[in-house]
Amino acid sequence: MVGKEPDVGTTAQTVAANVNRLRVAQNMNYSQLSERLKAATDWSINAVGIRRIESGERRVTPDDLVALAIALKVSPAKLLMPPATERSESVEVTGVNQPVQAEELWAWLTSDQPLRAMQIGPGAFRDNTWPQWLLDEFESLVDDVRRQTVKSLGDD
Repeated sequence: MVGKEPDVGTTAQTVAANVNRLRVAQNMNYSQLSERLKAATDWSINAVGIRRIESGERRVTPDDLVALAIALKVSPAKLLMPPATERSESVEVTGVNQPVQAEELWAWLTSDQPLRAMQIGPGAFRDNTWPQWLLDEFESLVDDVRRQTVKSLGDD
């Protein structure tokens, strides 16, 4: 059917489960999370909307994701990360055809390294992922280390 939204994927299910788990762990009902969301972020999702997010009946927009993370006092990466108790545990993420280790997924979510399935080197991933100010600071740091290394080699 034209215009039909795709089924809810693995990552959407993860976000829904994480919102539920974190809300319950913080002893909040749907209304309380809705109220905290509005107070903390000025973003509005009513109690029914939160229930529908948790049940997979309502999609989470990028704005929703960030606002929910703030209201739940976590990072957006935490909402996107499947539960895992061991770094080597296999987890699933939308867009990757096979499970990945939890540590690898977390490193990708936090812009530390690419997923192997992406087939991109760490330098190119860094250049594509990091904000410009961080790239500039990194380049400056590398230049400082090079100068110090050359200087120390010349002192012998």
